[in-house]
Amino acid sequence: MKKFLLASATAVSALSMATPSQAAVLAMAGDDDCFGLSMSCADGSLWRDDLGGTFFTSNATAGDPMFTDEWDAFNNPTYSLAFAGGTGLSLEFRIAGIADVGSGYDILVNGISIGMLPQNNNANGFQEVLTYTFAIADGSLLADNTVTIASSGGDGFSVDYVSLLGNVGAVPEPTTWAMMIFGFGLVGGAMRRRKTKVTVSYA
Repeated sequence: MKKFLLASATAVSALSMATPSQAAVLAMAGDDDCFGLSMSCADGSLWRDDLGGTFFTSNATAGDPMFTDEWDAFNNPTYSLAFAGGTGLSLEFRIAGIADVGSGYDILVNGISIGMLPQNNNANGFQEVLTYTFAIADGSLLADNTVTIASSGGDGFSVDYVSLLGNVGAVPEPTTWAMMIFGFGLVGGAMRRRKTKVTVSYA
């Protein structure tokens, strides 16, 4: 019986040991294809000089949402992101060409600011590829959300994608799976070894 209890405790302990999963993409507007150029985009690369992009040109393909993979002088592009639950939420943008705006760009989620895209004062800021991340308070999102990059002016820019990231649960590590299997094996072994003592008496 002691062995059975010990094995049961081991199994329960293993089941309780799980580590949070890494942030997963919960929703995305755009398709992370380097602004429609079908290549990889490292932060700091230059959209025109390094990647071959052309100003005031759309590289969007069928199915791309409006204001992605398009270089234009629009001021307030808005994107829609569905949300089905998660924790540790953040919003990630990959943008080329945020520059020449003294006040920066305000990032709004359902009309509420969550931060600013800073002015890019680098010499090639008008074409530099950069990724920005902003935290979002858990419980603040709706089933359907609008994300707006708001500015009163500025030069053109292009958005590769807008992505909602978050944790959707706990995932056991490989060592935890091993402990679980070992624990269940002990339980099974202990149960097989248990013997029932039968007492026969004669009247």
